[in-house]
Amino acid sequence: QRLFQAILIAFPKNIRAQQELAYLNKNNIIQIPPQELVNQLVKLYNKGQLKSAFTQAKDLTKQYPKTFIIWKLLGLSALQIGMLEEAINAFRKCILVKPAFVDSYINLGVALKDLGKFDEAIEAFKKCILLKPNYAEAHSNMGNVLRDQGKFNEAIESYRKCILLKPNYAEVHNNLGVALSYQDKLNEAIESFKKTLLLKPDYAQAYNNL
Repeated sequence: QRLFQAILIAFPKNIRAQQELAYLNKNNIIQIPPQELVNQLVKLYNKGQLKSAFTQAKDLTKQYPKTFIIWKLLGLSALQIGMLEEAINAFRKCILVKPAFVDSYINLGVALKDLGKFDEAIEAFKKCILLKPNYAEAHSNMGNVLRDQGKFNEAIESYRKCILLKPNYAEVHNNLGVALSYQDKLNEAIESFKKTLLLKPDYAQAYNNL
């Protein structure tokens, strides 16, 4: 195992080493990738080399199909380069490996929303909130999907829940103002935009909305 891993660190495209590691993994002899490989993948992602991170992560999932961090980085890189189906599949794998990790549900919901699968996105956010009711970002994302569906009353409710949990969340005050404006609640919308700018004075979009 160590020898094959060392070969792949030096020569990532060595087919024989890939095959031998895949065989070992298939027979449950190994499941955990060497830290050097994980570090390389994290470094690519952090440097913004998303296509390379995506390609490398996808290759690694074949050898280490139960390693959470690989699926997570595959999903995040896929999401950011617009490969939404790949991202959704990766985040579902994350949930299979670590069902209680709440961020996977948020990431899955965002990918589903971007793909226009609003109902499935809402279910993902609901699951996140069920696991962690005080997760402000989950309520914020839920509000965004509901707003995009034209369900402004429900969106406003989600934004207000988020603000209760995280009062200084400028972006959510802005989004709340947008939802209120769609309902012609202009005075309340103005107050939301003013609150946004109090928290984030350089927020150009909030000035525009106001």
